[in-house]
This record gives sequence, C-alpha cells and structure tokens, in this order.
Amino acid sequence: MDWSQRKLSDFYSKRPGRLLDMFLKHRSADMKMRWVHCLDVGRLTILRLAVKYQLHPLPVEDTIQLQQQTVPVVRKYNDNFFVVIPLLRLTSGAKKMLERYREWRHTRPGAQTEAAESSFFNVPEVEQCRLAIFAAGPPHYDTVISVMTNWMVSKLHGESTEQALGSDGSDVDIFSGVVRQIQRDYSMLRAGNSSWLLWRLLDVAVDELTPILSAYRAQLRWFSGLITTQEARVSKDVEKRLLRSKVELDWLQRKVRPMIKVIKHLIRDKAIDPDVTRYLEDIEDHLGTFLEEVSRIIGVCNSLRDEVHSFRDRQQSKVLYVLTLVTTLVMPTHLLTGIFGMNWQDENGKPVVPGLGVMHERRGYIEFWGTSLVATVLIYIIFSRVLKWI
Repeated sequence: MDWSQRKLSDFYSKRPGRLLDMFLKHRSADMKMRWVHCLDVGRLTILRLAVKYQLHPLPVEDTIQLQQQTVPVVRKYNDNFFVVIPLLRLTSGAKKMLERYREWRHTRPGAQTEAAESSFFNVPEVEQCRLAIFAAGPPHYDTVISVMTNWMVSKLHGESTEQALGSDGSDVDIFSGVVRQIQRDYSMLRAGNSSWLLWRLLDVAVDELTPILSAYRAQLRWFSGLITTQEARVSKDVEKRLLRSKVELDWLQRKVRPMIKVIKHLIRDKAIDPDVTRYLEDIEDHLGTFLEEVSRIIGVCNSLRDEVHSFRDRQQSKVLYVLTLVTTLVMPTHLLTGIFGMNWQDENGKPVVPGLGVMHERRGYIEFWGTSLVATVLIYIIFSRVLKWI
C-alpha cells in the first residue's frame, strides 16, 4: 500500500498486474508512505526485499528464520528499526464459543448445567504466529515492511503443525482494521509516518490479547459456579482442566512479558515521534494490566483447586466423624457382647453373668438389650448436652 494524505494506491487485498514492479520500480513521487505486508513468504522474496530496501543482513537472516524466533526483540540498524513480536489471539471457533456463552448467560443468568460444560467449556484455543517489522527511521520515515508466519494452534506443551484457518477456509486477517484506517482520507495513519504505522501494528497485537483473557475469565466463572454448586461431588476432570488452564496461562505470561522490553526500548528511542511515544506508553500500560490480570487469573485457578480440595477434605472429615460417632455409640453393645458371651457358671452349673445373676433365655435377652440401650443413650446425652460434640 502506497499513500499520502489525499491519495492511495491499494494492492493489499488484490494482486497487482505486474508483481515484479514492486521490486524493480520506485513508488510515485507524490506517495510519502509505503507498507509492504508479507504472509508466509519464502527466502527468495525476503532477499528481494532486502536488496530493494537495502536492509541490514542480520535482521534479514532473522526474518528468514522467523518461525524459530521465540523471544521478542527490537534492534536498530542504520537508523532503521527491526522488531519481532509474537501475535496471539483466540481461534475463530473459540471466539464463537465465547459469544455463545455470553448470550447464554444473558438469557439464563446464574444457571449452571452439565450441558453448558459440554457446549462451552473446553480450554480456550489460542493460535499464534510471529511478526517481523522493518520500519524506516530518520530522516525519511517512509517505509514499513511486515512479515508474518502462518497461524498455528497452540498446544499445551508446544505448537501443532496445523494451520489455523477461518470458518470460510481463508486466513483471518488480523490487520484488516489497520487497512480500513489507511483507506480513510486524512486518518491518523494517512497523516503519519512509519512510526505511527509501527505503533498501530503493535497496538493491534496487544488488543488481540483482551479476548483471550475474557475466555479464561468466562471459563473460571463457570468453574466457580460448578464448584459452589456441587462442592465435593465435582469430578476429577474439572481439577485436571483447572490445572491445564493454569499451565496455559503461565505459558501465555511467558510469551507476552518480553514484549514490555520491546515497547520500553521504543519509548526511550529519541528517533520516535514524541506523539507516538505517548501512544506507545499506552501500549505499555495495557501490557502491564494484561500481565497483572493473568497473574490474578492464575491465582483464581489455584484458589479454585484449593476450594475443591477443601470440600473433599471436609467431606472426608464428616465421614470420619460419623464413623467415629457410630463406633462410640455401639461400644457398650460390643462390651456387653463380650461379657455375656463368657461361660460363667454357678455351683449348680447354671449360666450366670457376674453382678446380674442367673441368665435364663428371656431374662438374659431383656437385660442385654436393656443395658446396651441405657448405656448408648447415656453416651449420646453426654456427647450432645454436656460436651456439645454433637
């Protein structure tokens, strides 16, 4: 895309008639800015761009190996900026699931059902790619080149090799809003230089993090309601999913945290327009808020798991309490069973129980159960009225 405040040459969403003209010819003299955006391009295209725009060989090599660049970086070569950051967002399926959940909560506030679990709450799927940005510095500030890898769905312990596609079978363009803003005459980006476009690309990357937090908040809100409702009856699968959510949030935090260093480096650079610096400071604030919120959600995961353990421990304590109480109440019966079962006899050979006399069939049966019942009731009264244990 080439533009000035009043003119625009847009080949962002359509293929130019002669593709090689971009590499062999200069843009029109009345166009003050150019943005070259490349998605999953090969080594040859990157080298062509490097030759045309005289890019430093070190960032060119990093861009060729962009898929292996795991840590966000910012460098300055010959007064030109080179930035590598991760792009993270919810998959289209996860976004639809989040919208369905919000609609469901709006129509049925406070409801918690097993159907909701199966319909809404698998762990939110996050897809990622990497973005390399070349931004021209002083004195011209007239060119920005961005290179993206393909979107990959993030897994618990790594990345899959499956490309993430939209519902219509095409890649979902993360920078469509930037393109629309450039297409408007006298917009901020049309009036600005490469520093403004660099800020806007970084701003889009940070804005895409917000729906991820919303998805995890919604999931934990559902888990909290389920645990409150079912208490100790919560299945072990819920605890496993809470642990998995915590691991993925830790991974998300590790991915995003280094981006703050990139933003701080750009803020401190004197070549960046002071007006742009204020917007970059806003991005830094958003990143700080995001990381704080992730830490809070991780704490909520730990609290919910502790709550599940607490309910289960409480249930076990209740079971042990009931078993102990029953054992204590039947203890007199066990004691009397042992005493009455002894083979005591008097001088005439008749069966007796010491202190209770001769045991005939009818008399012995009444004395056994009568004594047992009196002792049991006495223990219950002592525990409930005197010791207050029941």
